[in-house]
Amino acid sequence: MESQLNIKCFGPIVDVSLSLKNVNVFIGPQASGKSAIAKIFTIFKAPRKYITQVTKLELDEDFFKLILSDYNLNSFLKEDTEIVFESALHSLVYKNGILSYTPKLYYKIDSLITLSQDFENNEPIIKKELCELARILIYFNLKLGKVLGLDTKLEFYAEDDLTDLDKDIPELKYCLHLEKLYLGRGSKVQASLNNNRIKSISLLTALTN
Repeated sequence: MESQLNIKCFGPIVDVSLSLKNVNVFIGPQASGKSAIAKIFTIFKAPRKYITQVTKLELDEDFFKLILSDYNLNSFLKEDTEIVFESALHSLVYKNGILSYTPKLYYKIDSLITLSQDFENNEPIIKKELCELARILIYFNLKLGKVLGLDTKLEFYAEDDLTDLDKDIPELKYCLHLEKLYLGRGSKVQASLNNNRIKSISLLTALTN
């Protein structure tokens, strides 16, 4: 999954903008900030270790310092430090001493569930959003193919593939509710779902932690 990371005035890093994937290689002189970039990417890519809520949040500098202390980065933080991370899952921004978190994936799922209440008037946008969601989540990609009777191999669906979608909305809504429930309750969801449902979110667990 691609993401964008921008870092300014953090330790030896003056200003850097990077497009990153799941596997990245940083090459440069010693003490140039390679390890700092890798650690910041680790923190900002998977913030659920520190942030358990799924609402938009603003957290103070002390909270961010506690996170940095786990990676021995406290001394790198400056008054004018700015860090911006953007992915399909979430955005996380540190600026002016405030850490701001937006759970984009949770909001996308919530929006889809709402739109599906009036499928007839929202069909085009629902198809578009379902295709985008299938590109983000491996499990949902496979589940979408199964529900629609398509080949279940991992592939990107186009809106034209989603024919007769109205009859599949109930099952798709159920899948979306599972994704939302997991994101909203984290690991606690396993205690309240049966074995079949736990299996259905196992791949999502790997993606969001």
